[in-house]
Amino acid sequence: MARARGGPTAGPKRDSTPARPELIPATGSGRYSVRLRRAVITGLGLVTPAGSTVEAFWESVLAARSAVRPVQAFDASAFPTRIAAEILDFDPSVYMDRREARRMDRFSQFAVAAAALALTDAGLDPLPPSLPPDRVAVWIGSGTGGLRTLETQAETLLRDGPRRVSPLTVPMMIANMAAAQVSLKWGFTGQCGGPVTACATGTTAVGDALRLVRSGEADVVLAGASEAAVTPFGFAAFCSAQAMSTRNDDPEGALRPFDRTRDGFVMGEGAAVLVVEEAAHAAARGARVYAEVLGCGASADSHHLVQPRPDGSGAALCLSRALADAGLAPEDVGYINAHGTGTPANDAAETKAIKLAFGPHAYRLTVSSTKPVTGHMMGAAGAAELAVAALALHHSTVPPTRNLTEPDPECDLDYVREGPRRLGPDQLRASVSLSLGFGGHNEAVVLGRWNGRSVPEAVLPHRPPFVFLDRVLEVEPGRRVVAVWTPPADAFFFPGHFPGNPLVPGVLLVEAMAQAGAVAVLTDPGRQGSLPLFGGIDRARFRRPVRPGETVRLEVELLQMKSRAGRGRARAVVGEDLAAEVELVFFLVPAPA
Repeated sequence: MARARGGPTAGPKRDSTPARPELIPATGSGRYSVRLRRAVITGLGLVTPAGSTVEAFWESVLAARSAVRPVQAFDASAFPTRIAAEILDFDPSVYMDRREARRMDRFSQFAVAAAALALTDAGLDPLPPSLPPDRVAVWIGSGTGGLRTLETQAETLLRDGPRRVSPLTVPMMIANMAAAQVSLKWGFTGQCGGPVTACATGTTAVGDALRLVRSGEADVVLAGASEAAVTPFGFAAFCSAQAMSTRNDDPEGALRPFDRTRDGFVMGEGAAVLVVEEAAHAAARGARVYAEVLGCGASADSHHLVQPRPDGSGAALCLSRALADAGLAPEDVGYINAHGTGTPANDAAETKAIKLAFGPHAYRLTVSSTKPVTGHMMGAAGAAELAVAALALHHSTVPPTRNLTEPDPECDLDYVREGPRRLGPDQLRASVSLSLGFGGHNEAVVLGRWNGRSVPEAVLPHRPPFVFLDRVLEVEPGRRVVAVWTPPADAFFFPGHFPGNPLVPGVLLVEAMAQAGAVAVLTDPGRQGSLPLFGGIDRARFRRPVRPGETVRLEVELLQMKSRAGRGRARAVVGEDLAAEVELVFFLVPAPA
């Protein structure tokens, strides 16, 4: 199933969503256009207590079949909590050889297995010729890292002395090694690492993946998280914090999100990896798409080490930012996969957060927690729950919340108590996964139903050779653009400017800034069909000469734009030096057919 290093074949929104576009030729027009880079989910890799295939996992989630059992990994008889959701049938030799497995902590083994499953599910093992390994990023985090390795090696130190501690302790223990092992196994050379935001880690990773795709830094990102904290030390720590349920006599009924009798979470373990892929790349290879990643948001409670802000305002800010990034109104969302840990503080605060962010629409949303099925997979929970949010869109079905038998009056939303619920496309256009982590970390990712609609473009009016922008780095549609341009040494721009000219004429520098300004104008959906004509400059200051071959960063901010005229402030920067700053004047005219 998994291929060893060298296995892959190496090859040579919404309109209102702030995104990072790329320049492409506009077919048949002789012009250039700006295309917003969008991200879609094309593969799911799930190693969970509820199943390690997409089908088995989804079946367990819909059936609300709990994987919580008495602890098997160690003798838990002395602990207040003696139940967990463990992966009892995991065999690392299915995904790696025994030597590799011995050099990995269990959390890294889970991550490699989930990555293998995700690549296979996406049809990317081996990689197609269109996808070089340096265009694949690996962004897999962990809340606790190699806790089992740390625990066993600490025991070795105390029992046998320092010389007996394994030299592999650090590379097995540190949290970045899940991503590193995936990169090593498949030879991916794009950005590699992962976040550590406690129980929000998996959600953070997928939000980061969206940014990597939007920015053009990657075409594919393996994003998610892995956790293996069902150890004596992990249990002792959380039991001391009084965070876990003590319903040991009723394992399957212990984790009770939003229920009046809830008394804490139940620890789980596992990994979830999502293949987040640039939409045009996925379409070109005919990939199956589960959902589009529309936006993400984050915030900090800045309130308490482990407790959420009681009024829900921190998580509400995170949700509002995610909606804004996605370009959605609250009414566009049909389902929220809640953090829903079953702790008294979390569930009440999370309910308040949803009400603050969604207003009256909160009572029309479907909300559910799937943690009673999987256990709380800690850092990996958010990635697994994003898979649920994607599958809900893909199958037009919302999973239920198990064990909600006595609703808490403070938790008064529609938590889908009765069983899985089918929703039509108009009812379920978008879903959200929300995660909250110790330390006040709040993360939300918004997913949308994928219908293969064309990528929005804004056509630039200039024809070569007067197209100077090499790459657009940032766009706030209708407001701000950051682009780069490297003037070639051998260009022949116009009579009087000869190839090999040691300096770039100031008029060309201004023209490049004007082109960046045109992108800012045309990415405003309300101005499509117009042609921004560059009408002149004001308050020009040229600070240093620009030479061919130097990379120029062009920053343009529109100061005002009325019906047919506007002004913008532009800067040209080389390295850390300001080369020029001007005010540009634009006039809008109807674009010719």
